[in-house]
Amino acid sequence: MIPSAPQSRADMEYQVMLTVLNFHRDYLHLHYSRAKIHLSDNVIEVTLAPRNPIPAEQLLARSSEGRVELQQMHAAAFHSGQTLLGNELQRILGVVVDSFATRLDAESGINTVSIRLAKGLDIVLPPASSSELESEHLA
Repeated sequence: MIPSAPQSRADMEYQVMLTVLNFHRDYLHLHYSRAKIHLSDNVIEVTLAPRNPIPAEQLLARSSEGRVELQQMHAAAFHSGQTLLGNELQRILGVVVDSFATRLDAESGINTVSIRLAKGLDIVLPPASSSELESEHLA
């Protein structure tokens, strides 16, 4: 269980990364080996690198039409469950999620999730940095 109200930037980054990774694993059945997070005021960006390529997606990514289909499919699947993710992030952060955007690089499988919050985070954050989490244990 992820506790609410993280006390530090590192706690917040870790909890947001786990929440996004768990959403992708449990709801979308996608597995990633590495996550990178960037926090700035009211925007959080999480970049996810796949553990193993999916052969069918690799074949589709060979053509421009296939890449577009992959991007649309990933966006639609994410959109179908974004309310679940938004509710969990709101519980953790104490701030309403205003919107999500997701971008898939169809050739590499790297997925970036941008989360726009309704207001800035209520904790004092040191200068923006990036953190990485190796998430082999989550898969």
